[in-house]
Amino acid sequence: MTTQELRSSIQDQIPLTSLNGIESSFSGCYTGDLLSDVLAHALPGQILVTVQAHRNTIAVAKEKQLAAIIFCNGRQPSAETLSMAEDCTLALFATPCTQFDTSAAIARVMPRG
Repeated sequence: MTTQELRSSIQDQIPLTSLNGIESSFSGCYTGDLLSDVLAHALPGQILVTVQAHRNTIAVAKEKQLAAIIFCNGRQPSAETLSMAEDCTLALFATPCTQFDTSAAIARVMPRG
């Protein structure tokens, strides 16, 4: 599934704003704020759903080869964080919604395989 398909599938429930105009394909979702847990358990190609909107989150996403990050609860990354994401072509999105609601919406539209 692509991030563009995801956005159109859940837009009536969860508004996702692209922060850098990058779109990607993804294979699943991992929700977490403890970055050591994300390093230990997230899989390449997944979207990370988190409130951690700082540069360490980008470093973890790059290390794990994540497809995108969705920042929840209205969190906005700094200019430095946005620049780091651009450098590694990482799609970033923001939503005012909670991690629970965002993850649940993604789970409802993800193809099962």
